Amino acid sequence: MIFRTYPALRYLLFLVAGILSSDKLNSFWLLAGAGIFLLFVLLSLKIKGLRHTVPVFFFFLGGALPLLHQPPAPLLHRAEGLLVEIGSYTETRPASYKATARVLAEYRQERWQPSEGKALLYFDRKAGVIPEFGEIYAVKGPFREIESRKNPYEFDYRQYQARNGIFHQQFLREGDFRKLGVTEKKSLFYYANRANVYTHRVFSEVLNTPALLGVAEAMIGGMRSELNTETLQWYTDTGTVHALAVSGMHIAILFWVLNAVFGFFLNRRKLPFIACVLFFLWSYAVFTGLSPSVCRSTLMFTIFQVGIFLRRSGNPVNTLFFSALILLMMVPAWIYDVGFQLSYLAVLGILVLYPWLLRKLRFRQRALQWLWEATAVSVAAQVYTLPLTLYYFHQFPNYMLLANPVVGLISMPLLPVGLLLLFLFKVPVAGFVLGWVFKGLIVIMNACVYYVHTLPAAVTYGLALSVTGVILLYGIILLFQAYLKFRRVVYLHLAATLVCCLMIWGTGKRIWQSRQAGLTFHAIPGGYGISMVKGRSAVFLSSDSLTREPLVEKYQLRNYYDALGISGKTTGIVADRSNELIRSELGDIFWVKAGNTRNLPRARYTVVSHNALDPGTEVQGTRLILDATNRRGYIEKMRAAHADVIVLNETGSATFALPDPEYPTGTRL
Repeated sequence: MIFRTYPALRYLLFLVAGILSSDKLNSFWLLAGAGIFLLFVLLSLKIKGLRHTVPVFFFFLGGALPLLHQPPAPLLHRAEGLLVEIGSYTETRPASYKATARVLAEYRQERWQPSEGKALLYFDRKAGVIPEFGEIYAVKGPFREIESRKNPYEFDYRQYQARNGIFHQQFLREGDFRKLGVTEKKSLFYYANRANVYTHRVFSEVLNTPALLGVAEAMIGGMRSELNTETLQWYTDTGTVHALAVSGMHIAILFWVLNAVFGFFLNRRKLPFIACVLFFLWSYAVFTGLSPSVCRSTLMFTIFQVGIFLRRSGNPVNTLFFSALILLMMVPAWIYDVGFQLSYLAVLGILVLYPWLLRKLRFRQRALQWLWEATAVSVAAQVYTLPLTLYYFHQFPNYMLLANPVVGLISMPLLPVGLLLLFLFKVPVAGFVLGWVFKGLIVIMNACVYYVHTLPAAVTYGLALSVTGVILLYGIILLFQAYLKFRRVVYLHLAATLVCCLMIWGTGKRIWQSRQAGLTFHAIPGGYGISMVKGRSAVFLSSDSLTREPLVEKYQLRNYYDALGISGKTTGIVADRSNELIRSELGDIFWVKAGNTRNLPRARYTVVSHNALDPGTEVQGTRLILDATNRRGYIEKMRAAHADVIVLNETGSATFALPDPEYPTGTRL
């Protein structure tokens, strides 16, 4: 049975189920259940019949852990002033310097009082201040709460930050803050940040373009602030973006290098060797920020090394599950982290599928065999991550198997050369040679990735997959692999059944999409836009600048259009400061943009931009919508004068189905 081969999997599944159920269950019963079943676990040490209660304990533990790790959101949006300590590496942005700050105290009711929590701070570049780790600032309040998503299928940045314990943000201009000093407590992360600053200084002297510097800092130090959008897109479109985040591949390369170095003069089975290897592995993990994928790989190698020292033969797959169990008990919110999910699935695919692929195909020529091994690693990882990749990113890199072996080959010397460069940069000859080699490797890797990125049909877009599709696809993969391993026809029949279910589900979805019709009034920060959807085609109406803005396409439209199966998108440009009547079978739209408009034509929808409609205007038989260009004071006046006003800045986008003749104002979805 699978649970006998991988005992950690049983406890991991119950723990994950508990974490995912945490926000749906009563906190009292979760804590009480965890306590009761902990008692059963202790009793099971003497009464064998109670050992079956252990997995149930992990379910209640998983439900209780988020409650213990996630404190309630602090009320920083009510504080008049705050005392904060910079607690992260500072990211350079076009108009600001971004840093995460830890709240020490807040000023409320004319006195300072201790407080806690974290917030995102954006220091205006015009202020000329670059915040550094450990600095303490007094800043003006109140802080702004991070807003939830405003458009259908848009990435929920508020939820993402809330799982990291961050609920507020603030943009600080000159005069909004004052530096008070530097903390006297020097934590481990303080020194890691100093190492990051040193890394940036060294690489900036060696590499002279943003494309080179961004890739170097991302691969060696896990810092992505210098990585520009264009370069990131190259790696995303070729399926090699994992190389730009310090992950298991980097830890594996470092582990191999450390084994080779210390193996020359230390016994690999003795404690001094293991202690040296683990010290440098965890030091590098701290240096790169302890991301979920880094923690996963470092913990796995730690378990392997301890197993070697104790002379215990390990089960790699069970070790993988055990490491996930440990990390999720430490940080339960990581279960929602995309990097955590993809990292574990990729390694699981490599451990399970890669050996089978090598057994099925071998080459006598050493070069071909090496190339096949590198390709097989990519295939194994991609098979297990494909469903989640389609679910999150809605695209597939068609030349992934061409780009990944090349990037993997270049990455093997790149990491040790980059680390050596940091240590020997000030040594005249060694520093120059290492810098030259390091730059050359990155130039070659960028050139190869860019070449693959420019090939015809490099990416297939619009591959949206729902949760149902993800479950069916993983079921097909696991059943087919079970058939290959056990050669039992029943697994093949079950896999074929799931394939039929997936095809029926996909066909039904396409039929529904071909019949869909509706209007969506988008909530675009400081702007406006309307999507007119009919079948699998859409027209996006907005200003000339917003129809060409890639960020609007990326954040407000792409996920929505992918979910609707839109295959044909066109744009329509509307004037910025003049009224416009848009006639459509989905319902006429009168767009008010000219100031002090008092007369409204007959239309199903009336959209107001730039405070243009006089609040005293009589509004009847139309749905009144205020977009994100209107000021708050004007919105309050409109609310006082008219009922049922839709404010996109507050409610988010508004979507209306094809109008019902019996309800002339449409039906809101």
